[in-house]
Amino acid sequence: MNQKTYRAFISYSHADEKQASWLQKKLESYTIPAQIRKAYGEIIPKHLRPVFRDKTDLRPGNLGKLISSELDDSGYLIVVCSEASKQSTWVNREIEHFRQAGNADRIIPVVTGCKQQRDITDCYPAALDKSNQLGISLHTLGKTRTLLSIIATILDIRFDDLYKRHQKAQKKKLVLLVLLSLLILLIASAPAREIFRLWQQQQALTSAASVTQHIASSLMQSNSPTVEERMTNLNNTWVAEGNNENNVIFPLERRREKSKIFTGDLRRELDAAFVMEHLLPGGKESFREKIGRLNSQNDRSTQAIISSAEFIIKHRKNALAELKEIEDSRSLQDAQRHIGYFESELQMMRLYGMTLFWQLHQTLKPLADDGHPEAQLALALASSIPFDQQTVLDKIEASLGQKKRLINNAKTGLETAKLRLSAGYDKIRRTCEPLPDDPPEQVWGKMMRLVALGLIPEALSNLDYYEKMMKKKRDDPSAYTVPARVFIKEYLHKAEEGGVVVFGFEGNRHHGSLKTGDIITAVDGRRILFADDFIAARKAAKTNAPELAIYRHNRQTGRLEPISVRLSPNDPKVGMMDLVEKL
Repeated sequence: MNQKTYRAFISYSHADEKQASWLQKKLESYTIPAQIRKAYGEIIPKHLRPVFRDKTDLRPGNLGKLISSELDDSGYLIVVCSEASKQSTWVNREIEHFRQAGNADRIIPVVTGCKQQRDITDCYPAALDKSNQLGISLHTLGKTRTLLSIIATILDIRFDDLYKRHQKAQKKKLVLLVLLSLLILLIASAPAREIFRLWQQQQALTSAASVTQHIASSLMQSNSPTVEERMTNLNNTWVAEGNNENNVIFPLERRREKSKIFTGDLRRELDAAFVMEHLLPGGKESFREKIGRLNSQNDRSTQAIISSAEFIIKHRKNALAELKEIEDSRSLQDAQRHIGYFESELQMMRLYGMTLFWQLHQTLKPLADDGHPEAQLALALASSIPFDQQTVLDKIEASLGQKKRLINNAKTGLETAKLRLSAGYDKIRRTCEPLPDDPPEQVWGKMMRLVALGLIPEALSNLDYYEKMMKKKRDDPSAYTVPARVFIKEYLHKAEEGGVVVFGFEGNRHHGSLKTGDIITAVDGRRILFADDFIAARKAAKTNAPELAIYRHNRQTGRLEPISVRLSPNDPKVGMMDLVEKL
């Protein structure tokens, strides 16, 4: 659309001049919020100017031609719909002209009122399309929303975006106005400074009372029967017998899936409890300053309140992390340990919450005694909250002791597991030690098992033994054992999980792309861990010339170099051996 002179044309009956004049002034004086202009880019102007209205913008001349000209030069047509405009010949002509110019979708009906109105379209002039023209009701929306709806339509932006930014801008103006007024009063007189001090105290009181109410609500929510039931169900999910359905012992994966139901419920319960934004409103330093005013600048009491809030936030974070650990548990013992940790963190949240409630209770009590209703309301919650300090301290100590015991039990369990694992590895080492009567393929197989278990030094020792056995048979295997040794030592447990080493080709024929000692790790992007994987990948390949990812030994540098090669249908079959045993 070509650039128009007017953002909009206001069509109205002169009986509605007051509403039309208000619309024009408000539209032309409204400043589009900077955030909207930034979000939507350069297409959004700072102001909607000019807006045509015949009393202010009509030039001398032939009235009909001038009106038609200004309509053609306007981006939108705003129709003031009323009892009078329904009967107006000029309003209907203006609508007809605008529609005939192909602008029917750029007409904005603004309903200001009709007698015996059953539907908003009852106020439409006859020329308006009642089925497709959505109107804006001044009576329903009010002046502000009506104005913003018109602006949003003209700018083709979301009304919600504009309305939210408008509200923020209005609040900012109001705050600045209040602060400016207070500043003027503060400068003007000593009594005004006292008023300003009382205002600051009221703000601090409101903030402290809000935190107190949030703590009371969080304590009740965290101690709710729902939370206790979820904890019981979560514990039952991870007991050794299963969930008591015919004493079936369920596999870990099923336990994990079932426990996610209860951990999800617990996470949702905690989402609204002990929230940082409600515990430290405005941030730590802002809340510290407010509490300091209420505590008569008693830094020790103020710091105690801030510390309690920070401890709650810390334990809440830990509790949520333990829920994730429970969901990812790899054993019954692992899950039970993390459930214990979660219960401990939850108890610490509750106990520090009780401590903080008690601390704020002490801070608000003098103000409640002075008759401040917010302080009285906050302290009225004390009847349902146990806030005896010694009880809280005793329970914190007991909870810390419980967590210490859990940690010690976990350490003991870990040491026991290490000893068992060490004994198991010693047995495997003895079993996989090569014997003089072992055939070479058995020595290689023992090496593969050691590699799979991560016992690399022992595996390389078996590889050395294999080389000696083959050389005694006058068969030098170094063409493939040297690359295999480098791969196992430097690549296998760093970049790769397995692979196959080429030790020869059918009929000792020449291969077009592979060499003895090449280590194959992928076929057409599909990982190759074992020889069976290679066979399956060849069968699944879409072409007769699949691409292989291999490591090739560079004799000069002693390193393996990753390269890609393509097989040919005429290449001989490849002899290969696994480097890792399937466990």
